Amino acid sequence: MCNVRTLSFLFIGLLIFLPLGVINANPIPVGLLVATEGTYQPFGKEAIRGAELALAEYYDQLNDNPVELVVENTDGTSKGLKLAVQNLKNNNVRIIVGPLTGYEGQILRSLAHEMPEIIFVNGSSASPSMTLDNPASNVYRFSGDTIQWLSGLGEYAYRNKGYKRVITIGEEYSFPYQQIYAFAREFCRSGGSIVSQQWLFPASKRYDEVVAKIDKTPADAIFLALGGKDAAYFVQMYRDLGGKLPIIGGPTSINADFLFYANKAPFHELGTLTSGPIPGDDDLETWSDFSDFYKSFHNLKVNGPSLFSYSYYVNMKALLIALEKIEGKIEGKIEESYHLLREELSEIEFETPTGEVSLDENRQGIIDNYIFEVILDSNDGIKRSLVSTSSGVEQKSDLWFDNYSNHLGKNMCGIDK
Repeated sequence: MCNVRTLSFLFIGLLIFLPLGVINANPIPVGLLVATEGTYQPFGKEAIRGAELALAEYYDQLNDNPVELVVENTDGTSKGLKLAVQNLKNNNVRIIVGPLTGYEGQILRSLAHEMPEIIFVNGSSASPSMTLDNPASNVYRFSGDTIQWLSGLGEYAYRNKGYKRVITIGEEYSFPYQQIYAFAREFCRSGGSIVSQQWLFPASKRYDEVVAKIDKTPADAIFLALGGKDAAYFVQMYRDLGGKLPIIGGPTSINADFLFYANKAPFHELGTLTSGPIPGDDDLETWSDFSDFYKSFHNLKVNGPSLFSYSYYVNMKALLIALEKIEGKIEGKIEESYHLLREELSEIEFETPTGEVSLDENRQGIIDNYIFEVILDSNDGIKRSLVSTSSGVEQKSDLWFDNYSNHLGKNMCGIDK
């Protein structure tokens, strides 16, 4: 069931995102695909916050045609996404922002081919195939994919840290495959070698077996494609069993959960590397200002924007910029209006809190990516510190692969799975 959302959680006293004098205006319905319940609900909540923040910034730019959010729940499955999109279509919603997860992004690409009359703007899906493999002309993504989030990390590990041999560890599903492939491809092209690849069943915590295997492998560092809590748990076990190799983490590995563990560890995991599209508050002034605005708007004391909230913010903002350029006029000759909107979306270039964003020929975002190293802060705690920036990172067609696990050994470093 569609949830028509004409107001922000924090704007209960307002009827809609409307300036004075336009209460009788005709709103433009925009579908928002997010998880409002179930496993992904916390991420869906963050996504809504990001979309609402973009709307709050633009509430006075679209005076005659304000945007009305129509929220539709998704559950991370193919069936759930198809049902959500069909519900929006049945309610005459022809502009949709989302989805939330990488897998849903792959499914949405197929749906977009079947529904050319609908405009799809990404939410936070980072699946490369959403825009790289047989892209649909009505899909636009102004945020990066998983491969782009790893840009620069492999080269930095080799050239700046001097790592020549790396062990990779990840769970056996697409997101870790993408991370390990992207890191290893760049690391090996720089001159390094992947000397061992260790794979875990999703949600398996049998890290002791992995530690026993890698303990016998000569290497300079370990690359982890695990979530922050799992990464912290693995590293703690590895250290307790005598492991001393430095850590390189994927974009979601060295997060607040990992830093909380590292802050209590004897050596704080200093020198740990990671990468991603979101800098810290001390790294970029534009990001610091945005983070403060985000926390103030949503009355949050601690937690700043996440990948989910920021991705939905950037993609929603791109849509609003395009709507502003056509003066919000989805009226008269409807097909002509949507054609103009698609043209504007394809041509947009704009500044975000993390740098300039534009689209390539596949309507995929060209973004900036950041490399971080864990260092001591002024209070003898630890933090991620920006050490390198990759500007204008494009989606890499030469890094595309249809079966991640099969290609890991054949195309790089001579290591089989």
